[in-house]
Amino acid sequence: MSANSPVEETAREDAAQPLERRVLLACALGLFALSLLLRLLGIGWGLPNEFRHQSLHPDELIIAGHAVLKPYFLPDFYNYGTTYLTLLKLGTDAGTAYGWIPTGENVPEWQTLGAVHLTGRVISAFCGALTVLLVFLLCLQFTNILGALLASLALTVAPGHLVHSQFQTTDALSTLLAAAALFAMVRWLKREDPAPKGAFLMALWVGLFAGTRYSGIVLILLAVGLVLWRCKRERPFQMALATLGGAAVGFVVATPGLILQTSSFVRDFLYESGHVRTGHGIVFAETPTGFLYHLGNLFEGFGWIQTLAAAFGLLLLARTRSLAAYAIVGYALLYYLLIGSAEVKFLRYTLPLLPALCVGVAILAGTFHERDKWSKAVPAAIMLAIGLNVVSPGGAVSLLHFMRIQDPRDRIAEYVRQVRQPGETVGFVTTPWFYTPPLFPDTGLPGENERLERMKQYDPTLVVHVRDEKVVPWDVGLLQQERPTYICISTFEYIDYRRIQEPHFVSFLEQLPEDYELIAWAWGGTLQEDSPPAATREALDSLFLGSGSDRRYPLTHDMMYIQPTVCVLKRKAN
Repeated sequence: MSANSPVEETAREDAAQPLERRVLLACALGLFALSLLLRLLGIGWGLPNEFRHQSLHPDELIIAGHAVLKPYFLPDFYNYGTTYLTLLKLGTDAGTAYGWIPTGENVPEWQTLGAVHLTGRVISAFCGALTVLLVFLLCLQFTNILGALLASLALTVAPGHLVHSQFQTTDALSTLLAAAALFAMVRWLKREDPAPKGAFLMALWVGLFAGTRYSGIVLILLAVGLVLWRCKRERPFQMALATLGGAAVGFVVATPGLILQTSSFVRDFLYESGHVRTGHGIVFAETPTGFLYHLGNLFEGFGWIQTLAAAFGLLLLARTRSLAAYAIVGYALLYYLLIGSAEVKFLRYTLPLLPALCVGVAILAGTFHERDKWSKAVPAAIMLAIGLNVVSPGGAVSLLHFMRIQDPRDRIAEYVRQVRQPGETVGFVTTPWFYTPPLFPDTGLPGENERLERMKQYDPTLVVHVRDEKVVPWDVGLLQQERPTYICISTFEYIDYRRIQEPHFVSFLEQLPEDYELIAWAWGGTLQEDSPPAATREALDSLFLGSGSDRRYPLTHDMMYIQPTVCVLKRKAN
């Protein structure tokens, strides 16, 4: 019998299958474990404490309130789908029953709230780790183990996904459901004998995603189109109806308020639709169109090499002209067109794109790995880019470090309490909020008027300038009338007004150096108070933005939550 006989070839293939399955299982479990570990390392960031009774994340209190204080499936809050609120309520009820969430008359409210936030963050961390695992399985539908492994590792350390998987918010869950919906679509489209039941179950996942993240509605449209194409010669309308039915059921399961609180759902859905079209205050004012802006978000949140690799990989995938390929590429294009046309451009809006982009990375790495030896430079470059996302400034290591050290806001508040003498006043250039040093405990409350009232009740020497019964940000009247002993400023208050050159901001900075000097600032675990520069416009630009090797990061709004720069100025003696 020859060495290359069919019998021996078959025997070798049969022997290799269990080994390949073991390798796949080891990779999958390893990816999940590593992803979960990384997403638990910074999970205690910014939780409420004795001096600051709310989280440093501006959305966590709102989400916790609607999840915990309202009945199941009736949150009366539909700015986004309510799947996460339901999971958080389940987790909170379990925590109350089993004791990891303390309650009772002798337990401070901030301790209970902190445990609720922590419960929600653990849910997000598991969602983030499961997304990495599911992306690995999704990529295996198109390429080899190496390509799938590199793409999954890229997601494991992707700064945007890593950070937002440690918040008590909906973003990690919606990204998980995006991956699940794409996986279900690809598996169904690859079947040789599609049936209405399969289309219904596939669309159920699509509906769950859309009901959790409303922008996922584009995937419902894509799913119906691909089903009609796939079944154009056999029961096309029956299959399309099954798809629409599954998507509708999934949407209602994710957000039952569509039926149970229809008026509230319509109210909030329309509000959110209008909100993304009109903008978010000055946060994105005078910034480039979303189509360009979100490229920057992807470069920061996923990596610029990874994003470009994904684009080339998706082009290669589209050339295969398979329906499964069209599902991935079509979703990426439609979703990007939707968020790119909006005026609200948070980095977190790009996270549901990452599963599709990871497929592109996997295709590129896997395809070039199987070519000649020089082509292996492509997966090697992707591997290097993944390493850079770990160790570079703004990478996984530095961001997790930021989430584990004392926050600059808490550091500056502690400093001011130490140096401030009785009767000395502290001023704020805008209404205090989550970005403010917590010199009173309720800086994180959602209502501006309520925060101001709590501030006055707690400490009348904390001041803002009010004109016509309204706080005007950066009003020079703060310097001329209130003349506080100290002024606290954070990056959140500085960079947006600087970008648009808001007139009050410009006037304020013109007078500021005449009356005040910079005495301390905090960022990156450092409290600097030795030989501070004068409070000039140039000095503040350098302080809040940095330059060269001393640049500040992250500066994207919803990544900067974890590490803004905060400074203190003191009125000159004369």
